[in-house]
Amino acid sequence: MSKYENLLSGLGQKIYSAGDISSDASQMNTPAEKKALTDGIYAAKATYTDPAFFKFYSAIDRTVVFDLGAERTVVSACCSFLREDSTAVQLPDYLRLLLSNDGESWQLVGEAGKPDVQAQSAIVKMSIEPNAVYKARFAALTFPVRCWVFCDQMEIFGSKTVEDGAK
Repeated sequence: MSKYENLLSGLGQKIYSAGDISSDASQMNTPAEKKALTDGIYAAKATYTDPAFFKFYSAIDRTVVFDLGAERTVVSACCSFLREDSTAVQLPDYLRLLLSNDGESWQLVGEAGKPDVQAQSAIVKMSIEPNAVYKARFAALTFPVRCWVFCDQMEIFGSKTVEDGAK
């Protein structure tokens, strides 16, 4: 059994966009206060109608920020996204993991590129494995949204105690 756990389990998040989202477009997004990204419920089907998916709409990058509550060890991150060509739900071109001790100064510690998926409808995990073990109080996952991005879970793995040697 791994000594690492999902540090995001049950946490709420703050969602930031790289630009303004119109009021019409913002109504098409899942409300930011909904904890669907960290509730441990994965989509059962690769379709936009599965209620487990958190919906991001409008062609603007998103950054999802989590307060881990205290300084923690962070070793990896994973997000589960939907690709459904028939409804314009696309995988993000990349997924980035940023960490911070104060929630203001951020360090990019890892990135995953868009995987090559041939299926027209699939649930795809994008994982980030940084080249070191880090310590942080805040974690952010950032990705571009072209039209729609649907995500059922965001996970950051680590431990609640800070390991010796963590950066």
